[in-house]
Order: sequence, then structure tokens, then C-alpha cells
Amino acid sequence: MAFQIDMQQALAYVGAYRSWLSMNNHCRPDSHAAKYYHARGITVCERWRGEHGFLNFLIDVGPRPEGTSLDRFPNNDGNYERGNVRWATPLEQRHNQRPHAKRSQNKTMVGKKLTMQKVLDIRARHEEDIVALADEFRVTTRTIQDVLSGKTWSHERLTQLCS
Repeated sequence: MAFQIDMQQALAYVGAYRSWLSMNNHCRPDSHAAKYYHARGITVCERWRGEHGFLNFLIDVGPRPEGTSLDRFPNNDGNYERGNVRWATPLEQRHNQRPHAKRSQNKTMVGKKLTMQKVLDIRARHEEDIVALADEFRVTTRTIQDVLSGKTWSHERLTQLCS
């Protein structure tokens, strides 16, 4: 008897394989994402590495359902291992993200207010690294992004305040 799978099953296995590759690559010290994974001490368990790593991963986690991606849960700062990963929707992923403020080195930035002058300074330095700007102005990276995009401190409001 021949082994048969349908196209939906095949795509689920391909998706799981891509996620497995990405997970392993992110945790390497030479990865483009090393500062978010390897530098934070996040690793892939031994069972999911090596010759039979993908098969063990697939047994433990199962094929990837459509519209999901791999998420470290319940401990987002924990390792990739059985009991700490799930297939999650984009909404579930967003709820499990680290707060943006933690992505900056400045631990005392939350709740700081920007003045008009600071907003003008940030906009004048729009080509600089947003994490560095967030550290300097003691706000979150999200606040810097919002100022630069005009989502907060819109041009109309700045014009009125400067008049």
C-alpha cells in the first residue's frame, strides 16, 4: 500500500519545515536575527536539531495549520522546545510580543512626554536609528515611529503650535 497525502497536508508539512528551518537559523550566532534570539540566550532543544530534528519537531508540534506561524508560548523569552511552542495566528503572536520599550536599552523611558521641540528634533534626525532615538528621548520605539510617520504630533498640530 502506497503512502498518500493530499495537497493541503503537503502544504502543512512544507510550512512546518520552513518554520523549523527558520527557527534553527534564527538561533545561530551568525544569523541576521541573532540579537533577538542567540544574544538573548534563546536556543532550539537538542531533540529538534540534527539528522532527525525535523521529524521530532513534527511529531511534537504537528503540521502547521494554514494562517499560523511558530510562536514561543507561554514563555516568549524561553527556548524552542516541547511545551513552549505553538502554531499561532498573527493576532495571537501580537498578544505574545515583548513590549517595545524592552527593545531599547533605556529601562526608564515609559510614560515620558515629548515636547514640541523634542518632536521637531526627532523629525530632523529621521535617518538615525530609532532605538538610539528612543533611548535618547526616553520614549518607546513605537513613539518614535509614530512621531516620524505623523501618526502623533501631526504636521497641522505642529504648525498651529508654532504660529
